[in-house]
Amino acid sequence: MLFDEMRSLSWPFSIYSPYRQLINKMIDHMQYADGTPFSDAALDMALRNQLLQDNSGKSSLKIIESVINNNLIYKERNFPMEKFNEFETAIQTTILPKFARKQDSINGLGITVHDIHSIEIKVLSLQVLNHSWEAKVEYVAQDHFGLDDNDIMKDKFRQFRFFKIWFVL
Repeated sequence: MLFDEMRSLSWPFSIYSPYRQLINKMIDHMQYADGTPFSDAALDMALRNQLLQDNSGKSSLKIIESVINNNLIYKERNFPMEKFNEFETAIQTTILPKFARKQDSINGLGITVHDIHSIEIKVLSLQVLNHSWEAKVEYVAQDHFGLDDNDIMKDKFRQFRFFKIWFVL
């Protein structure tokens, strides 16, 4: 009964977008999947879009581009092995992607994910051309679909019945 009520109370947080059904899929998963991992193509696409659209100085993708641009030796079509540690150092200055933008409070992403718990970033390949380069970068993100004591004590959560039910479940 609480799961059904939670589903019916979720609509204000996912009014309209391609992601509006994610919250109900997550609730179904929470109810029936016995703690197994959840994934969804729409969620993957949302993360991809956010990464590609982030033009801030803290964008991990922009930082990776910067490390490549600053260390690539075009004449040799090479990225020096001794410079690989600069990726890790530079990425430490970035912030993890979040779905905490204003639009995320109504598009289903803020309620479904909001904050990403951890992320693994890998540069899978780097192809150096004459005056340009192309890289393949993989992001593997992990979150937990839960609320803790600190979450429920925040006014923005405890004022809504939806979050009270979620906390109990």
